[in-house]
Amino acid sequence: MKTPHQEVCQEITCWTMQAVVQYESSLHRSSCNLNSSNKAWGPLIAQCIFSRLTCLSCLVFLTFIICITQEFTYILNFHGYVATRNWMHGPAVKLFNRKIKKESASFRNQLKYKFLNEEDNDDWLQIMDGVYSYAAYWDTRFPNGSFVRIIAGAKIGNRSLPSLKCLLLDATAGVIEEVEPTHKVLIEHHFRESRTVYIFCNTVKGQPPSMVSLVPLKWNKAWKSELNWMKVHMRKDKPSFTLGVCVRPLFNYTNIFRIVEFIAYYEALGATHFTFYNHDSTEIIWKLIKHLQHVSYSIEFLPWNLPPDIKDMWSLGQIASINDCIYRHMGTNSYIAIVDLDEFITPRHVMNVQELLFAHEKARRRTGSFVFRSCVFCSEYRQDVLPHFIPPFITQTSVRRENWIYPFLVRTKYVVKTSEVVMAGVHHIWELLPGAEERLVPASQVLVHHYRAHLCPGNDKYRGKGEVDPISRKYLNHLLRSKVIEVWKQVMQNTDDEFS
Repeated sequence: MKTPHQEVCQEITCWTMQAVVQYESSLHRSSCNLNSSNKAWGPLIAQCIFSRLTCLSCLVFLTFIICITQEFTYILNFHGYVATRNWMHGPAVKLFNRKIKKESASFRNQLKYKFLNEEDNDDWLQIMDGVYSYAAYWDTRFPNGSFVRIIAGAKIGNRSLPSLKCLLLDATAGVIEEVEPTHKVLIEHHFRESRTVYIFCNTVKGQPPSMVSLVPLKWNKAWKSELNWMKVHMRKDKPSFTLGVCVRPLFNYTNIFRIVEFIAYYEALGATHFTFYNHDSTEIIWKLIKHLQHVSYSIEFLPWNLPPDIKDMWSLGQIASINDCIYRHMGTNSYIAIVDLDEFITPRHVMNVQELLFAHEKARRRTGSFVFRSCVFCSEYRQDVLPHFIPPFITQTSVRRENWIYPFLVRTKYVVKTSEVVMAGVHHIWELLPGAEERLVPASQVLVHHYRAHLCPGNDKYRGKGEVDPISRKYLNHLLRSKVIEVWKQVMQNTDDEFS
């Protein structure tokens, strides 16, 4: 069975061939007219052949561009991104006959006890087959009303989300609202069967609920199944002017020193908070995070137990974790950097990210995100040898990179102003609040150093070629003096003592 993309490409190819046939027919008629004339044939025949080749080349090139352009693929799959066909930020509200119910005192006390004793950490909860929720946030930024925004995952492909019902709980008063939600499927160009979804639950009174639960549309209180309640995270009106860092879910990650260098490096850039999502990391990573938290480092190590039903989400639900991290810190950090553990933002002329961002703010303009181009430092290149007393920091030993730099929006990374974000992607923001802008910062001001293998073409990398770029060495003193290094040494010493 042909996909819509293949069918459209086949139709375009047919149109191209018909145009070529018609053009050849016209040229044939022109050549017949030439036979009856007494003019010189040579220049005219050459001109006809040249024009024919030019037209054919243009048509083939146009067909190629239309068939492979990513934006064309987005158009074909647009219904898969926005299932509701409603781009309004404030979701519509549809209430049931019994809008608000007053529960019994025993039921109210039970809910209150459960709410007060619930752990702060969120995790994936099943709503129904193939539909799961992770966290809920109270969003007050839109003029047409406040609502609960739920980060969810669903195995729906290009289909619409099954009909659901929101139960909004005021744990103090024991009042429950039943609301039919709307939803929006987040943009993700890998076209996996499992997708990240925003689910919107509005309220009648416009007051924030304490907890929320998603159930099938046909659910009623007579069902004996236990409800999975999620705490609704509230947003502060004035977040502090600080920089947070969000990292995608860690899967079977064992390189503890890379995490140590990552935290120390971004600490030098001005980061004050780090968020990691733990899918399946080793015990030594967990010990490092706990020790850093013990010495007053602001680090979150959130559970990310992605259910098997939706485990085919791209990169273990990277889109979901990015958007969750931004909304989670919307009230605590004014800026959030979206990077991986092998990506290091490196300003060229200033020392920290805050100075870089303030330098590119424009008067009377609202900037929602700052996009940085990236370059590759391939591990196949010859590494520099540092003195023995310097730990093997990859940002200090690997100083050769490719000569070319990725263009904007290709493998780029970014820093967002959390209060302006609506929908975030891996390499750039998909949607900002109305009036906010995306700022493309020139490579002469900042680059994202990407340290990894198998991204450098050709064989020159094995001969030590590449451009020398030692700009990241300006952070060496901070790396050596960072408290993270001392904690790492202590963790490794304790681990060695356990096995000795």
